[in-house]
Amino acid sequence: MCNVPKPPKELHDLNGDLITEDEVWMTDDGLVPMSQLVAYCKDKYDPRICDVDMAIETVEEMGGYFYE
Repeated sequence: MCNVPKPPKELHDLNGDLITEDEVWMTDDGLVPMSQLVAYCKDKYDPRICDVDMAIETVEEMGGYFYE
């Protein structure tokens, strides 16, 4: 039982709200789950992006939007 995966850590935005995998953003590269948005923006746009709010702002500036 060494390789039993652990559930992912819960991710919260700056307001303390839980971010779920059904919250996704449409980007140039397709849909990106909210939990991966910061990493996506760091890799694609700017390594100085450090939180969800900065990532959302960056995606919106680049023409992305919240996908419902």
